[in-house]
Amino acid sequence: MTMNQIIKNVERVIEKYGKHANTDNKLVLLYLREYGEVRWDNKIVSTRDFLNIDMKIIQEIIDAKYLLELMEDSK
Repeated sequence: MTMNQIIKNVERVIEKYGKHANTDNKLVLLYLREYGEVRWDNKIVSTRDFLNIDMKIIQEIIDAKYLLELMEDSK
């Protein structure tokens, strides 16, 4: 997945969940819920799915968030 696509996806997650995506951890989990291959059951995340995630994507999600914040601040 390209960084541009990740930025668009992060933007959609923030728009959709608003105040619920108020920390990096929550944003990553919500992103993975929407665009990743992670199964959820109310409050339980599939351990197997979570362990199979490429850890690089987590950093890219956070980087995209900060990039969006920088672009917003420069307006």
